[in-house]
Amino acid sequence: MGKRLLLLAAVLMIGAVASYAQMSSKEIEKLASEQSEEYRKEGWKANVGSMPLKYQLIKAYTMQEEVVNGHNKYIIADGKVKGAAFEAARVHAMEMAKRNMISMIDNMTFTDSEGNTINVEGSDIESESLQETRYKTSSSLDLGNLIPVLTCYRELPEGKVEVLVKLACTRDNVVKALLKRAKSEAKIQDSAPKVTSSHTL
Repeated sequence: MGKRLLLLAAVLMIGAVASYAQMSSKEIEKLASEQSEEYRKEGWKANVGSMPLKYQLIKAYTMQEEVVNGHNKYIIADGKVKGAAFEAARVHAMEMAKRNMISMIDNMTFTDSEGNTINVEGSDIESESLQETRYKTSSSLDLGNLIPVLTCYRELPEGKVEVLVKLACTRDNVVKALLKRAKSEAKIQDSAPKVTSSHTL
């Protein structure tokens, strides 16, 4: 199983093939303007010293639309946390975004070396060791330095705040991280003692 998982990671193609029409820069700016107004109505605002929400959203949508070899270049996930202080809530929101990203990656569709689409959910792979590894904590998949895309907050009653962050990771870094994890899993499996059964007649 370890070798099979390693092969899948080495040749995987992250899902989300960009088959839809890409938005133009004008369309992105219009959408960002509309969304920033919705955010404002809901009480969200950019932190002091950060870009205005509109321009953070333009960055997010631009990255979301970027395509390389028919696939989205970036995977973007968000995290939203309430807390007593902005900085503490921001840190926890970033950790949540990272966990959400790993969950998204582990639920994506893989393609094997023969071009066959393999959906992890419900497959024979799911019933073996991958079932035990796919829901590990964020430390099990080293995505490197994630790219901050958006950070905003809103004030809540009783002096609390809610922080929303969006983080991005390049598809190349995801492939490298999956390959690294697959190698580690294969090494563990290969070093595990082999259990043999004997029958006495």
